Amino acid sequence: MNFTPTADTTLSLTNPVAQCLAFYLLFGLCVLNGWLFARGFHYDMGMPEKIFTVIIAGTAQIVVLTVVLGLAGRLSYGTLVFSQCAVLAALAYASRAARAGGEARAVRRRRAGAARRAGTGIVFVLSLCAASFALAGITFTRAVITPPPPSDAFIYHLTLPVKWMHTGSIVPELTDPFGKTFHPSNPETLILWLILPFHEDTLANLVSWFFWVCCSAAVYSIGRRCGAGRAESAAAGMLWLYLPGAMTGAASSEADHFAAFFLLVSCVFLLRYQRDPHAASLLWGSLALGIYLGSKLIAAAFAPPVAAVYTALILRSRRKRVSHLIIFFCSVMLLSFVWYAGNWALTGNPLAPVEVKLSGMVIFRGAVRMAEITASPFYHTSSWRDAWAAWRDFFSPAMCALLAPAWVFATVNSIRRGRRVQSFVFLLPAVIFFIYWYIVGLNRPESARYLMPAAALVTASWSVAVPRRGRPRSLFLALTAL
Repeated sequence: MNFTPTADTTLSLTNPVAQCLAFYLLFGLCVLNGWLFARGFHYDMGMPEKIFTVIIAGTAQIVVLTVVLGLAGRLSYGTLVFSQCAVLAALAYASRAARAGGEARAVRRRRAGAARRAGTGIVFVLSLCAASFALAGITFTRAVITPPPPSDAFIYHLTLPVKWMHTGSIVPELTDPFGKTFHPSNPETLILWLILPFHEDTLANLVSWFFWVCCSAAVYSIGRRCGAGRAESAAAGMLWLYLPGAMTGAASSEADHFAAFFLLVSCVFLLRYQRDPHAASLLWGSLALGIYLGSKLIAAAFAPPVAAVYTALILRSRRKRVSHLIIFFCSVMLLSFVWYAGNWALTGNPLAPVEVKLSGMVIFRGAVRMAEITASPFYHTSSWRDAWAAWRDFFSPAMCALLAPAWVFATVNSIRRGRRVQSFVFLLPAVIFFIYWYIVGLNRPESARYLMPAAALVTASWSVAVPRRGRPRSLFLALTAL
């Protein structure tokens, strides 16, 4: 789909080579700036977590620059490139000053997660990896050659970035049917950057594909942080790619994979922070949680439990309690505040258009009421058969039979051993499902994509449940292969 600009605020390139060069320049600067910023906060991290920090820093840069320039009415390809060059100069100067002052010695600590031997699982893991790479390649091709499917993309995921591109502003217009409020739109800022060089939605579907793959890496990292071996964690990450619900949306321009990844990464750094309460882990975890909170309106319901555990860990610490609280709340607010504050200023309701009630008392008035949602058979169901249908459609019956016992075992084992944060991470799918079913109300099987982060955490629990050695291990892997 072509989006020919009608305003002078956009770049106008018709040569495909020039468009590709413009794309590489825009995202090359983004990745470079993300790496320069992230490398200053790589405190005893493995390679997956270092990659996560670059993704978080790059995404944060996209969100902040788009919001600042969009609020000023100066949003265009040229201003984005110029702003990134200014950020690059500042980061280069700061990096040089740090080197001149002398760098602190890296403190080598024992990495979390026992490095078990792969043993009988190596053939299984290698086979799963080969099949997963083939699946990722096929899905990538489908994401590029097929247009965005008719879904929420045509309500706001694509319409908002195109509107911003044409007007050079993210300020809502009351006459615009697709942009009357400051809907949490962090994924749309990334889609805007993909559209700007080409004026087409050719690469819009790659947002879901990229974060579908990144979620696999996050599942691996959670498994490692919970004590699983490399082979088991890698296999769990590959199993995530095969979940029907995750695979279906991987070639669309929806925001579910984007949001799920940042909630998962927030859990990764939560596990790090619990074991070693360093400011770097807190910074990356809170930035990821902020990006998630600014991704979807439903994140306002799913994020508070994670934020509460972060806050409890900070308050439990006797040292640097105040500074860590400031880091946490400022980082979360930096990447989500503008959407909710803008909604509040524009409509009087930070969660507009949803009405917020507490114990029957209306806190914030909105056009969408819970009574209307629960009364509509298109959005809500009270049947537990539909709850089973939601999980069955997302996991498939075979995966449900495989992952449900593994999740129960991993959760009970974590609780029995007194690993509180790990227990919380494995209990979080149940918390998310409770909120999804009883509080949000949008619980039809068609809305099962909202459970994507819960499904990923359940998949991560599989790596912890794999027996360590012997015949039980071989039998468990054989059942998984089947």
